[in-house]
Parts: sequence; structure tokens; C-alpha cells
Amino acid sequence: MDQSIKQLGQDLALASYAKGTRSKYLRTAEHLSNRFARPLADLTREELRQYVEEIAARGKSASWVTTEICALSFLYRKTLGQPERVSFLSYPRRTRPLPIVLSLDEVGALLGAIRVARYQAIAMVLYGAGLRISEALALEVADIDGARGVIRVRHGKGNKAREAKLSPTLYTWLRQYWARERPPQPYLFASRRTAKPPMPESVRAALADAAKKA
Repeated sequence: MDQSIKQLGQDLALASYAKGTRSKYLRTAEHLSNRFARPLADLTREELRQYVEEIAARGKSASWVTTEICALSFLYRKTLGQPERVSFLSYPRRTRPLPIVLSLDEVGALLGAIRVARYQAIAMVLYGAGLRISEALALEVADIDGARGVIRVRHGKGNKAREAKLSPTLYTWLRQYWARERPPQPYLFASRRTAKPPMPESVRAALADAAKKA
């Protein structure tokens, strides 16, 4: 393996990048290394421009291309100290379609179609408090502050802590979920079998299946 890739991983960890982001950046570096079969530090500006043109031509989403460019920028500006080689980089313009907003009846139908209590509780937190899936799965029992009406999100985007609003309805629902399921601590949504929360992919699959049923 190119030592630059190993150093990239260390630099990303020191910069407190999320695990998923680190994996994406490292994958980009590996693809680049395989594409030219030469040390990354030796690639020319013209070769990097060629690589960027190739990934832009794949027809992927603007967000996917942006992630690739961010990975290249970090690699050459931070890890390799060669900012002049990627000074030509620019980010694609993103289109922002209007979001699909569900009605209360649709939300109720979706939640009712989720048969596993743990996944149903996770969906309630996603909808009721506006958390990301990764944020919800990392919640511990002590993060639910009913007295103040907040949920402490210790590992938000960019590994930044924040607080989300905890409505009385959601708080009551979570108390009922806890009384029924008694998940092993410290995680709020831990499985009794593994004592760990489910994987994000499992939650997405459960929501997709519920959406079809609803």
C-alpha cells in the first residue's frame, strides 16, 4: 500500500473526521493509486485533472462528486503538502429539489407499519427530534433529559455535540418503549442479544419496508 494512504488515514483521524467520511476518503485515495499505479506524491497536476474529469463523467450525483473532490483536496493539501497540484479543483453546483413532506396520517401509517419495537422507537426519534440515523443509534439512556425537555446528541455531524428538542409526547413514548423493552445499558436502542444498537443499514431497510407496507 502507498504510505500516503496510511498517512491520510492518520491525518483524518487526528482531524476528528467521522468514520464514514474517513472510509470514503481512503477509498478515493486507493482508487487514484490503482488508476495510475504510481505513488500518489508523484502524480502530476495533469494526471489529477484527468482523474477528476473521469469521475465527473460517470454521471454520479453532485454530492458524490463533491466527496471525491474533498478527498483529493485533503490528500494533497493536508497530507502531502502539495496544494498547487489541486488548486484547479472546484465543486459541482448542487440542485436542491423541494423535500417530500409527509402528512400526519402518512407518518402515522409509516410508524404503524414498523413491527419491531426498537426500530419503531428509532423512527419516532428521527421524526420527532430531527436526528440523523447515526445520531439516534449512538444515544444512551442518560442522553434523554426529560426534566429539561432535550436530547443530548454527543456525536453529531462533524463530531460536534448539540441538543435536540424532546417533546412531551416523544418523551412519554420513549418511557413506554423503555418500560416494555428494557434494553441493556448504556445504549437506548441496544439489542438484548448483542447489547449494541442495530446497524444504520438495518434501520434504513426497516424504514423502506415499512414505507412499502404503508
